[in-house]
Amino acid sequence: MYRTIQDFLTDWNQEISSTMKVYKNLTDASLNQKVSTEGRSLGHLAWHIVLTLGEMGEKAGLKVNAPPENTPTPNNVLAIIEAYEKAGSSLATEIKQKWDDGCWQKKFRCMENDGLVVQHWIVSLNTKFIIVLK
Repeated sequence: MYRTIQDFLTDWNQEISSTMKVYKNLTDASLNQKVSTEGRSLGHLAWHIVLTLGEMGEKAGLKVNAPPENTPTPNNVLAIIEAYEKAGSSLATEIKQKWDDGCWQKKFRCMENDGLVVQHWIVSLNTKFIIVLK
């Protein structure tokens, strides 16, 4: 669990760097490669991470500069990398501007798309969840 915004940002920067190392090893051709015959492609998985930054950030009250949830997966790795860099940087900026060290225990009420499922999220778990997805 994070105690300060700086604790989170230190961790976040390491995670961004690690994810970028993976993304920079992808090629346009590899984006269509599936891990298993029934699984998702590498491009779909990489793009899902980009979209999740915006989706999860929004649920925590942040306006992350990420593509809308239903945006199709790009067919080139550079577009994925650029979108990830923007979203990751935007998330960090939003946290710096909107949260303070006392916010880590606040609960956020989040509704799923169908409006039927209500979840209570603790910010520290939400942000760690975002990191774990990467």
